[in-house]
Amino acid sequence: MISQGRAAVVKSENHPIDLTKMARKWNLEQAKKAAFRGEVTTALEALKQLANDGIHSAKASLANILAFRGYWDECISLAGDYLEHASLNDYQYGAKDMVLLLSLSGDKTRQWDVVLEYCVRALRSLETRAGMATEINCLDIIGDRNSYARTLKEDGRLHLSNLTTYALSKGLNSHTFYSQYYQPITLENQISQREQYYKNSVENLPLLRPDLTDSPDEAAAHRFHLAVYACQYQDALYEFLHHPDKYNHFQFKDALVVSRILCHSKQFGEAWQILYDWLPQWYPMQHSTRVAPMELLFDILLRPLMTPERCEEVLFCPKATDLWKRKKTLTSKPNATRMEKQEKIPALKIRSFIQAVEPVTKPVTKFGGQPTWLSEPQWPISRTLQKPMRFICQIQLEPKVFGQMNGRIAYLFVSDWYEEQPTRFWEAHSGDNAVIIQPGRTYLGLYDTTSTGPSLEREGLPCEYLVDFESIEEQSKPVSFEGNEFSAEQFQLISQDMACNKVGGVPFYWNTIEYPDDSGDWKLLLQLSEDVPFPLNCCLGLCYAFVSKDGYKGAYFCQSG
Repeated sequence: MISQGRAAVVKSENHPIDLTKMARKWNLEQAKKAAFRGEVTTALEALKQLANDGIHSAKASLANILAFRGYWDECISLAGDYLEHASLNDYQYGAKDMVLLLSLSGDKTRQWDVVLEYCVRALRSLETRAGMATEINCLDIIGDRNSYARTLKEDGRLHLSNLTTYALSKGLNSHTFYSQYYQPITLENQISQREQYYKNSVENLPLLRPDLTDSPDEAAAHRFHLAVYACQYQDALYEFLHHPDKYNHFQFKDALVVSRILCHSKQFGEAWQILYDWLPQWYPMQHSTRVAPMELLFDILLRPLMTPERCEEVLFCPKATDLWKRKKTLTSKPNATRMEKQEKIPALKIRSFIQAVEPVTKPVTKFGGQPTWLSEPQWPISRTLQKPMRFICQIQLEPKVFGQMNGRIAYLFVSDWYEEQPTRFWEAHSGDNAVIIQPGRTYLGLYDTTSTGPSLEREGLPCEYLVDFESIEEQSKPVSFEGNEFSAEQFQLISQDMACNKVGGVPFYWNTIEYPDDSGDWKLLLQLSEDVPFPLNCCLGLCYAFVSKDGYKGAYFCQSG
């Protein structure tokens, strides 16, 4: 496949190169690249000039930017004119976007008569292009070019007919219209064949895809796509959020899927955060007229996210080729020479808590809900209250973070605290908190074999969360406010990184450095602050859970801020 600019002219004696046309197309590409870099003002002025000069594709790209700024009247004229003069080649790339943009502009302005007039003109123009296969500049078509041209024409007729019907109804049943292009999310497993296919594929993945056996990250990404295909959205959320190397194994379109799932469950803040993080990964299809991710405006699930402020953030965010430069900037740490010489310890930083869309029943990291027991339940009983402790979370003991150990899941329980009946929930080995490992040794305190009990609540209602992880590395020595040996600048840098909610890694202590005992046999399991979406008493400081190096036992305590 070659670029639109290069395919428009052929160098031969009978067809000399049109230098003016080539220069204009180069200017169009430069204008689009400015938009990709987030140079909105430059791109806007260049595209306006190109559109005035009669550069057809510039009108569609200009309409992209104006749509994000809410200039719907201008969008109607630009999109309508693009469709009226569209070639079959345009129906490969930009025409469907302009059909959707006309519909959205009609929704915003209610100028349905104008939209309908453009539809009639575009259909009339399309019908005059019977068999014009020479308009198609795609050179890697397999089969008959004329047949492919007829297919493009039929697709164009279908899109325009859909828009005509929608305009005649004056925007009624918008959900039905847009769902033709962006399928709704359903949490019901309506496609039993896909569900069974998904289960069989996951269970037999080593046999079906032996090439993924030594590539756990690629296997996780493959499971994500299987889950999306089978509408197993909870599993898809988990595979995406917990993946340790997202940027190398997922694309912007995968982040869109995750954001759509979150929007369906009304978690708009979390959905936007994921989209914003992934905007630098967005890139248009080759030859596309797009200069911004238009699905954010077209998709009825994502549309509620797009406030005017966020639309501006989308436009100004550098995209595509600037991703790796941005990542390098974000991860660079000045004045860290001394720290770089130390051994690095892996950890999973908790970027955000994502409310589960349905009960989580798999042995994965989660907060709240009910434990997923691997063997006989051991629900610990508070020594002070003589009542079941509250389930806080379960943590998957991933080898990449904790190394090889006997345990697979660690369960954290903490007693409630009442003024009339205070507990010692903050103290290790007090009997008012517990970390239980499975498979592992039997819990030494009091416990019940019931599988369910008190769990996290938010505003009086049960809650359950998955987590969005980011793989990080930390210096090997624990750090505290008291007695640290770093310069003020280094300490500030370290504290910004280490004083976070995380799984694994190295503790950052509010007070003195301490462990559950003096055996030297402990690894940090979990570090949490009170900056979480559910009630958690950390004594205004941080709480720490530990697991023994053999993975058989655990402990928990808090330090006051």
